[in-house]
Amino acid sequence: MQQTNGMRLEKLELSNFAQFNEKQKIEFSDDNKITIIQGRNSSGKTTLFKAMRAGLGLEKQDEEDGQPQLKCNFDPAVINNENEFLFFQDGERLRHIQGIDFSKFENNLEIIKEVEVLLLKHVDIEAFRKVTIHTGKLVISDEHGRVRMGLAMNDQFILSMCVLIALRKTLFPNSFLVIDAPFHNISQELKQSVCKLLLENVSQLILLVSDTEYECRMLKDEFGEVTDSARDMINNLNPAVSEYRLVTNENKTKIEKRL
Repeated sequence: MQQTNGMRLEKLELSNFAQFNEKQKIEFSDDNKITIIQGRNSSGKTTLFKAMRAGLGLEKQDEEDGQPQLKCNFDPAVINNENEFLFFQDGERLRHIQGIDFSKFENNLEIIKEVEVLLLKHVDIEAFRKVTIHTGKLVISDEHGRVRMGLAMNDQFILSMCVLIALRKTLFPNSFLVIDAPFHNISQELKQSVCKLLLENVSQLILLVSDTEYECRMLKDEFGEVTDSARDMINNLNPAVSEYRLVTNENKTKIEKRL
């Protein structure tokens, strides 16, 4: 890992780590804004997520699980609990990110302003005017200062995503963001908004996705119109993309670069 106005992942090397038996690696090139790691369920996506965290000292290594060997160069001075905002497992849990205690950020107007800017650009919430911290919780209020409660599910999800991005950008500007299962159980409309929000605001994005949530297209109506898959949506936004696929055979997984 290198630190230049933030932190970027250069590569991940594994040897005898869980089902990744042989020495393998994933390269996160500076030329690619987004890296997609795709595989079917139980192929090892979450294992790779934990491997990245373990390489940074954020995940306890299980010495009984194949004596994992991880290589990751980093500056110990920048590794602390706030690095948790660079990793998020299971996109569905983003709905609950506001449950954390924001008291220590109460005087950090930069974070609050960043959430406001993101919300105004990506969410259409009627009479939304301001983001504040109330009794340790992040809330939105109208022009009269009244706290807005009971947001629609999609607005709640995007608000949580805006909070995550604001925390990451403020604490670690221009750093990477890793999300495991970002599109799990969300609507087509919300998937489109999430893709746009992430690609516009994250300098290096790493997504671990299942085959279904990444490739699946569905019938939109009775006339047979087919919706875009998450892969279609990302490609339509024209980022530089590097794709890897996890191929499993006899409980062993191989990382293959997708062309």
